[in-house]
Amino acid sequence: MVFTRFRSAGAAAVAAGIAMALALSGTANAADAEPRAISVGDGLIHVATAWEHPFFEGQALYFYAQDCRTAGSQILDSLPEGWNDRISSLQTYSQCSMRLYEHYNRQGLYTWVNANERKLTFFSIDNNTSSVMFLAPR
Repeated sequence: MVFTRFRSAGAAAVAAGIAMALALSGTANAADAEPRAISVGDGLIHVATAWEHPFFEGQALYFYAQDCRTAGSQILDSLPEGWNDRISSLQTYSQCSMRLYEHYNRQGLYTWVNANERKLTFFSIDNNTSSVMFLAPR
C-alpha cells in the first residue's frame, strides 16, 4: 500500500514536471513563432511575397493584384504602414513581374523582378523599397 501511494505520488510529480516543461516550451515557442503575415493590394491573385530579412526570413508581406497578363500594369504607390524601406527578399509568381522603387509614387531608383523569380536578397535596393508596380511577365 505504501509502495502504491509512492508510485502514484511519483507519477503525479513526473506528470506535473512534464506539464510544466511543456508549458514553458510552449511559451518559448509562441514568442519565437514566425510573425503573422500582412496582405496588401487590390486583386484576388497572390502575385508575390516579400520578407523583411534576406533568405525569406522574418515577417512576410503578401502582394495581391489582378493577373497582369490580362489586366496590365497595376500600381501600389506606397507600402503598408511599417513596411517602408523594409523588404529584403522577394518571391514573385507567374502572373506578374514587379518593379520595386526606392521612393513613394514610383520615384527614384528601381529594380526589376521577373515573374517566377526568387530574390534571396537585394543588394542595390535592400531595405529601400517604398512603392511597387506589377507588370505583365517578361
